[in-house]
Amino acid sequence: MVSRKPALIDTLLGAPHITTGRHHYPLLKVLMAGSTGLTLDLQLFGQRFQPHIAMIPIMGRYMMHPDDAAYAAKLLMTDNPNLKTVIPQHFRVKGAFPGMGTPAQFTMEVEKLGLPLRVLVPQVGQEIELRK
Repeated sequence: MVSRKPALIDTLLGAPHITTGRHHYPLLKVLMAGSTGLTLDLQLFGQRFQPHIAMIPIMGRYMMHPDDAAYAAKLLMTDNPNLKTVIPQHFRVKGAFPGMGTPAQFTMEVEKLGLPLRVLVPQVGQEIELRK
């Protein structure tokens, strides 16, 4: 008997499910892309692991700019019916330098590509619950 809720977030390196007695809980698969650049490996990753949520860097400079980040989301959707939410990461809330990507730019690029994705931009200190 399990009295606690199973964890909702699982890394793609962990087990895909928690089984407790007669109950089976599929976990939420989240990709945290770190400081990666745009690469076709993201397409393979999306096909293979099928994340529900992707956290994609948008800062620019040594990482993807918002336009490349939106295209990365498109690649992650290849043969992946699970991806519904993207979260921009690696951007500054205050003190951004010129040319640094913003969540608003990323959202605009996702819309330009016509991707059926929700762009989630949490505010500092905001608690959110991630769901499939």
